[in-house]
Amino acid sequence: MGIFDWLFKKKIEHLIQENGVCKTYSDDGKISSRFNLSNGLLDGKYESYDIYGEVYLTMNFKKGKLHGECSNYSFSRNIMEYIENFKDGVLISRQQCRKIEGYNPNTLLGTNYELGPVVVDESILKKRGSSIIDFDLEREEYGVIDRLREKGFKFKLLTN
Repeated sequence: MGIFDWLFKKKIEHLIQENGVCKTYSDDGKISSRFNLSNGLLDGKYESYDIYGEVYLTMNFKKGKLHGECSNYSFSRNIMEYIENFKDGVLISRQQCRKIEGYNPNTLLGTNYELGPVVVDESILKKRGSSIIDFDLEREEYGVIDRLREKGFKFKLLTN
């Protein structure tokens, strides 16, 4: 990027509205997230995109609470990193990728991965917690909430 590109760069306009589809864009104008707000609450599908425009994070909301399947895809591992299911904001099942024997030419280092068993035991889920909430949604500075608020989005998120 030259000095003239920097000086005369178009300002990125995010689509922000209290009701309806909202979109955020990266500095180079590519879509970075798409989601729906209803009366200021996340409601419906939320998607985050990587620098190539591929969806890597999907979360589902119902009236401001996580509800339904949420997943994070690892492009370097070529597999879902984890899949979690929620009902009215409560984690009800979790599945995470794990390393297995063998070679996979479609992963970054050739390591082979598979999705582990689905965990539904409430005590294990409570002890382990949710990766979607801890790493993707609420992680300070890098979580979805901080990034959206940094871009000017004002919305409510209900917690238990």
